[in-house]
Amino acid sequence: MALFILIMLAYKPWASPNRLPIKHDVSGYYLYLPAILIHHEANAAFLTEHPEILHAGVFTYKQENGDGYINKYPIGLAFAYLPFFLLAHVFALLFGYAADGYSTPYIIAMTFHPIFYLGIGLYYLNKSLGLFFNKKVIVLTFLTFLFATNLFFYTTFMGNMPHVYLFTLLSIIIYYSIQWHSNPSLRNTAIIFLCVGLSTIIRPTAIQFILFPLLYNYKGLSNQFALLYSNRKNILLGSIAFILIVIALPIYWKVVTGSFIYYSYQKEGFSFLHPHLIEVLVGFKKGLLIYTPVLIFAFISFKKFKQKTPSLFVASVVFLIIYIYVVASWHCWWYGGSFGMRALVETYAVLAFPMAAFYDSVLSKKKIHQLGIGIIVVLFTALNLFQSAQYLKSIIYFEGMNFKAYCYTFGKIHLSEKESNTLKDLLKEHE
Repeated sequence: MALFILIMLAYKPWASPNRLPIKHDVSGYYLYLPAILIHHEANAAFLTEHPEILHAGVFTYKQENGDGYINKYPIGLAFAYLPFFLLAHVFALLFGYAADGYSTPYIIAMTFHPIFYLGIGLYYLNKSLGLFFNKKVIVLTFLTFLFATNLFFYTTFMGNMPHVYLFTLLSIIIYYSIQWHSNPSLRNTAIIFLCVGLSTIIRPTAIQFILFPLLYNYKGLSNQFALLYSNRKNILLGSIAFILIVIALPIYWKVVTGSFIYYSYQKEGFSFLHPHLIEVLVGFKKGLLIYTPVLIFAFISFKKFKQKTPSLFVASVVFLIIYIYVVASWHCWWYGGSFGMRALVETYAVLAFPMAAFYDSVLSKKKIHQLGIGIIVVLFTALNLFQSAQYLKSIIYFEGMNFKAYCYTFGKIHLSEKESNTLKDLLKEHE
């Protein structure tokens, strides 16, 4: 975690407009805070007088008292940002910075707090993995996900996107799902429902996180229903906690539009009959296993995973199948400008278990075998870090790549003007 902080201190997002953490989608997720807490306007009408403020995903909405704005993005991330926004606001007031939500203290708070949330996620993931694996396996698993996957990129350079927060919430849900099945107390129930609720208003498809407490230690439908029914009082109270969190979004819609139900994504939606599964997993535009190839070790270790952690196996497999299917069914299946398949970063909290099973198996083999695997993992780690730098330099194109463009830019960290033009021509072949 200290290394991540040092990386961001060296990167200095506050020193360049192109590096600011409050941009693109994040500017929409973040807008709730200055709009409501500083300008006291749910409809963000202050944007009319401040067109210089970035506000992606925010569009005009007609109201009786004139035009206002409605935010396309869910409100959940604003709750995650809130403690650090308040700290930055107090600092700005005390030390003479503009207390507008966009000055240097707010930028610094938005830069570093995703690392704090990642630390919470790793804490709970460590507790869960520790029930099945030794410390050496857990360390290897953590190092792999922190440096050989795009969890690194979505904690540092684009840390304010939803993914590290969902990763952390899913890690907490997994841990308390395990605890709930041995002790279905009201406390454990409430924590699960609160985390599922917050996940849902960060990204509505994350309501699927509820599959873990429902399917953990699966022994047949009748057994699962009997367990749930015997704890129906706590589950009912937990459901109330879920509603109290999720209701924030329809309340916002009601205040701005006059209706509790409003589909803010308008013409965007799902095509469940035509999912882009191949492209999501192995396509050169954003494919999970193309840009994060180390995950191959997790996917090939599900048999070992089942043997080592049978209580988690059904819940994990069902969750991954459904979650990947839903991600692949979104109309913009490549999820806009992103490094790799960002919409699956939160699933690394699940894939950590088969990855740990992989390392557990490797550590029982001969030294030469361990050395060979170690070299491959180091190469995958170097590739991830190098390609992260390529993305920041727009050598890996933000909106999508293709096979020819990927091969052309492979291993390059600088492009001449001629090479840049060649890359543009190759990218056109994809269109």
